[in-house]
Amino acid sequence: SVSASQLGFVQSAAGTVGVLSNTLVVGWLSGIASEQQLMMAASLVLTASLAALAAAASFQVLLLLLLPIIVSSTCMYTVSTAFMTRSVKKEDTGAAIGLDHATRSFCGMCAPVLGGYLYREYGFDAVNLAAAGLAGIALVFWHVMTGGGKPEHIHAKKVQ
Repeated sequence: SVSASQLGFVQSAAGTVGVLSNTLVVGWLSGIASEQQLMMAASLVLTASLAALAAAASFQVLLLLLLPIIVSSTCMYTVSTAFMTRSVKKEDTGAAIGLDHATRSFCGMCAPVLGGYLYREYGFDAVNLAAAGLAGIALVFWHVMTGGGKPEHIHAKKVQ
């Protein structure tokens, strides 16, 4: 069980790691790997980290696993947003970003309900295993949508 002070620490640490990841890590990784490589690696790391979180036996392990979870999540979000904005006409960029954010907000509304149900019925492990499964689905979806890593499908071409 996590105390209120530990939960507050986790939330503050997660916010700090998210800011650092978005400002420093994602840009650096984007300079050394392609979008396809980043999305595939981030999805794999997220899937494995969430599955490992289901077996976390201590608060320290939870904190340790937060690092790859947050970095891979911010990487996936930033890279997918960049990919999406280059994939639409310039005048449709705002609508595409708006739809992206609306989808994220909708997921943010559904996740607590689903997570609460899974936690109540099956426990902490079920929540993390379900999240790992969804991250795995995202990995497969990205792979399929980008043509399985074929160079002609990897980089979105800006539509004029």
